[in-house]
Amino acid sequence: METTSGYVPTGFVRVGYREDLIRLLTEYELEEEDVEGLVATRTPPGPSGSPGRKEYLIHESLLRSHGEFPCAGDREAVSFCRQIVDEMVALFGIGQQEAVARVNRHWSVPGDSGR
Repeated sequence: METTSGYVPTGFVRVGYREDLIRLLTEYELEEEDVEGLVATRTPPGPSGSPGRKEYLIHESLLRSHGEFPCAGDREAVSFCRQIVDEMVALFGIGQQEAVARVNRHWSVPGDSGR
C-alpha cells in the first residue's frame, strides 16, 4: 500500500525509513514476505512541496511490547525508556516503579484520538 501524502492509514504506525523497517524485522525475526500486506509506505511532502523521503508504516498488529513498557516496540525503545526512568529517579527522587508507571502513563495509554 502506497500513500502519497502525510496520511497514515488506520491501524498503521510509522516505523521510519527503510533501514528502520529492516532493523525491526530483524529484531522480530521476520522476513519481508512474512509481513506482506502489513507494511505500507508514504511519501510526505518535503521542502518546498517536493516529495520527501519514503517512510515505512507497519500494521499495529505486528508490534509487541518489550519489557515493562507496552509502548516500547523494540530493544532500542526499551533502553530509551529505562534511561528516562533512571533520570527521573535520580532527578526527582521518586521510586523506580513510580517512574515506570509515569512513562507508561505518558506513552502507553491511548489519548483522546485513540492512539
